[in-house]
Amino acid sequence: DQRDQYEKQFISSLLSTVRTPEDMERVYSEAVEKGLAPELPSSSLDIEEPNVTCSENRDRHRSIQIATSLLRSTAHRQRLLGARSLCEILEEDVGTFTESGPKRTAYPELLPVALRCLLDDAVATYRTSSGRLLLTFAIRCIAAITKLCVHPLHAAVMSIDDDSKDPFSLYQTHFMSDISHYPPGGKLYPPTKIAPIETNSLSNACYRSDSSAATAESDSKAFYDDPAWTLLSRMRIIPCIADVIPSLPNDPSTGITIQSMLDILAMLSVRLPGAASAIAMHERILPFILSHCLAPAGVKLSKEESMSQNEENLFRTDLAVPAIKLLSLLARQSKDIAELDLFQKEAISDVLAILCSDAMDREETRLQIWCLIYVRIIMRYGLATSAIQAIISIATPKVALLERNDHVCVHYLQLFAVICHQSNSILSSGVIAEDVSDGALMSLVWLASSARSCASTMTRTMAQSKNSSDAEATLLITSQMNLLASYFQASKSSEEGDSVPVISDEQCDNVVSEVIASEVCTSMLSTAMTAAFLPSWDNAVDAHADLPLPEEAAACSFVTTLSTFVRVIGPENLSGNAGNVLIDKILERMERANQSRPPVARSNLSNPSRRSWLVEAEFSILMVVCEWLHSNQERVDGLRPHLAAFTYSLLGRLSIGHEALAQAIFFQPELFQLSNSQRSENVQKIFTRELNSEGQVQQLRHSMFIYPPCVSGPTASTSLRCKADTSGRSEDVLPLGKLWMWNTLSSTVTEHGSTRQIVDVISHSLGLLTSLECTNNPRYVEGISKGTKLYHLANICLFPESVISDEFVGSTAQELFQILTTTPDLQDEISLVVDFIRACYDHSRLSRETPRSSDSKEDGESVKTLLGSSPSETVGGPLSQKELKALEDFVDDMCGAYVEFGAQYDAFTLFVRFFLRPWFPPKVTASVLSRLHPILNLLTVDGESRPDLMLSLRTSVRGGLPGVDPAARRDPSGVLDAHALSLRRREKTPSRDDYHYLLSTAVLGRNLASSSRRCECGVGAMRSRLRDVPAGVVYDVFRVAESFLQGDGSRGSLVECALSVCCDQTLALESQGRDVRDEWQRGAVEDAKWERAM
Repeated sequence: DQRDQYEKQFISSLLSTVRTPEDMERVYSEAVEKGLAPELPSSSLDIEEPNVTCSENRDRHRSIQIATSLLRSTAHRQRLLGARSLCEILEEDVGTFTESGPKRTAYPELLPVALRCLLDDAVATYRTSSGRLLLTFAIRCIAAITKLCVHPLHAAVMSIDDDSKDPFSLYQTHFMSDISHYPPGGKLYPPTKIAPIETNSLSNACYRSDSSAATAESDSKAFYDDPAWTLLSRMRIIPCIADVIPSLPNDPSTGITIQSMLDILAMLSVRLPGAASAIAMHERILPFILSHCLAPAGVKLSKEESMSQNEENLFRTDLAVPAIKLLSLLARQSKDIAELDLFQKEAISDVLAILCSDAMDREETRLQIWCLIYVRIIMRYGLATSAIQAIISIATPKVALLERNDHVCVHYLQLFAVICHQSNSILSSGVIAEDVSDGALMSLVWLASSARSCASTMTRTMAQSKNSSDAEATLLITSQMNLLASYFQASKSSEEGDSVPVISDEQCDNVVSEVIASEVCTSMLSTAMTAAFLPSWDNAVDAHADLPLPEEAAACSFVTTLSTFVRVIGPENLSGNAGNVLIDKILERMERANQSRPPVARSNLSNPSRRSWLVEAEFSILMVVCEWLHSNQERVDGLRPHLAAFTYSLLGRLSIGHEALAQAIFFQPELFQLSNSQRSENVQKIFTRELNSEGQVQQLRHSMFIYPPCVSGPTASTSLRCKADTSGRSEDVLPLGKLWMWNTLSSTVTEHGSTRQIVDVISHSLGLLTSLECTNNPRYVEGISKGTKLYHLANICLFPESVISDEFVGSTAQELFQILTTTPDLQDEISLVVDFIRACYDHSRLSRETPRSSDSKEDGESVKTLLGSSPSETVGGPLSQKELKALEDFVDDMCGAYVEFGAQYDAFTLFVRFFLRPWFPPKVTASVLSRLHPILNLLTVDGESRPDLMLSLRTSVRGGLPGVDPAARRDPSGVLDAHALSLRRREKTPSRDDYHYLLSTAVLGRNLASSSRRCECGVGAMRSRLRDVPAGVVYDVFRVAESFLQGDGSRGSLVECALSVCCDQTLALESQGRDVRDEWQRGAVEDAKWERAM
């Protein structure tokens, strides 16, 4: 008791001396030394690190809990101490969790609510110095925990720090395109109830005023599930930020506070376009950002900040860059936002002021780059045309030298290209609207000198780029080509050609030919085909993992621009041999990419912006090749197999927003042609019709606006997002997925089509797929498992009978079946069946009702027992009960259709025989033999060659003799019983060369042979199994077992024994002497008879 009293008195005396934050630090240090307070560590919260002990983890979690508890203290200083400690921890964690946010258990359950309540307290006390500090820490904590908990693809990078690892930023700075690839929140977060967002409501700014303890837990849970949405709808963060603004002008920590506010606003805007509109239209937020971040006379710097800033800097780059990024993000979300006066006039004025100054260091250079990107975005909507003359006058002296390391010059040229696109749109339309300024009409005249300078200095630029991996040199070449291509195209479209200076065809031809002949072109083509021939992005392998992302983005931009330039001129119009040189380089790089088989799979290609610059580069390459083939038809047949694989893989990886690219590909008939076939346009027609359907045509038009860039007009889009603003809820056509070609065999729906059209589509798809499988396309063909392909191929049997009865469909399906079922070893045979089952489940309605992950572990174990396999034998892990249920339903449908069609089609028979393979669950085998019992004799294929029959039988048994064949597996009793029962129930004497008879005698003979050597189940079980089987059949089983034991014990030997015994009539029971026949045919299998037989 005395010790407790002493500690209380000591703590009281310490706290009584606290007057400033420095006093608080001193008092806290003394308390830690005395053991009266826990130390708050600042190491990252990475509990998976092996070098972090459990004790340290416990101490850290305890420190977070204590700091969170201090937030609810009635003592202002304690709340400030807790906020400061949490701020340090959370901001350090932001640098640790780069790939995915932490688990909910990483932080206290009620921490988000506590921080939001703290922000209300800080707003109420901001007039005091400690209140302003509390406000700063509260905003920084909310920004940090939001960034930690949002989906990684929504954690917008806004700071002045190097963003060279952020693909979203690189898409604008190095790929030099302005499309927003942030995925919609509905695809990343669980469904949520939508509520209206208040834009200017001040009465709802306070969160705690109408919140209770009952809602705190639900609000925190909602925050961890969907942070940005919870801040918007439940925590009213936008009105709160508007209330924070008045406290900031004289705050010494304004800079970092504003940065945190910008981070929060950016994440809200990315999460929901409606939030972007609410922010843009708020009467306080953006005006404050413009006045404090972009104006030369910025906010007052603290002493520490003044020392860290270059005294010559006119603008605060640490605030201006995030502010410009936010404005750019908001403008891309909606054209309505970009049309606001604040964006078209006020922000443009501030941007022009920034561009007028000379960049003194790297930070100011990046500021000017993002200012040009902002202007580029606004002008892509056809807005701010009145500023064109001012921008060109500012830029002309800066781009005159075209220096390699001048990053700002690169983006000036890219902006000029957008202006040329705008002028081209106006001039080619022939109709000039009243609101079109003189700048848009005169821009080609003003840009003539810059375009000619690019043409004349290209040789020097190419000479400077000897290092083909230099991103800066690559970007300069790209921007020059882009301006030349845009200017050349626009000047050709002008009706007043005499008044527009035109670059000659010869000049453009020389530039393109020089670029094509360079080593830079070869290197860029190789980089741009990083993902070529990959069927999908899932577990994609990064062939250029060591290449920095900026260089990859620059390479893809180079290839896209070069391809566009070549298409503007026309591949056939290039002088000399330049066109053929380019095509040869493309085809050589295609061949290398197609043959590569990276051994390790990594998910390095998950970012949608990076995916987009790769597929845009591939698309541009493909279009150049197609245009070249139009004038070189003699080479179509030789190139078609590789071009087909390249094309189909590209189509499978296109995403929402790429609809225009998909339609352009489907409009290329040579990519989907079959040799000597009249059914060569049916697949394209299906997908083209889907893209132009009533629910998709608006999305297609939106895609045509953003790929390639155009300007305001009848077809102009309402945003630069990938997804159009549509009123309906129709399902998107893209992405098609890696199975899109195979899905045409299993999911073809013709609402108004005839049966003949169905047959044409199926036959066209089968022809294309067979051609792919028969040619050397390893990267694409091997990227989809054979079992998955086989399942979708089997679905053609469930169409109307006219499909499977078609001669071309039947023969091609047989050929494709043989290709897919030819496996080199036992493990591949197991994989074939397991992949077939899982594809069946994924295609079934059960997979859409309940995810596979919800199945219990016990289900998996029971399936493993049914399969009779160890986990290593069941590739991909044990199967679930739902997967088996989907398989049983599919097999039941197949058997029903087989009986209905009269079992007369050989292709259908092959699929039914496939279900008798030993790696299917015993229940499936028993079901097939039972359902088809009356027609089991029809499982024989007329004219089947002996090698094909042997292959089918060999893959339908579980190996050779156990103990001799190391790959042999035990036959489940259910399979043995099903085969014995099928032989016992035959209404008529079976033909001994029937497929079913051969398979059953081989399976039972193998088991009998192994039982006699005591390698499997006892001989007694086999005796019971064969008790009522006809004597002649039992005789054949024994002869197969006897012959098998005398051979080498392999699977091939077993099949040979079955064929020689059952197909050689001299070995039949009827050919034996009377005594032998009487002995075998008398009564049941008695003990004495069984012993003699054994």
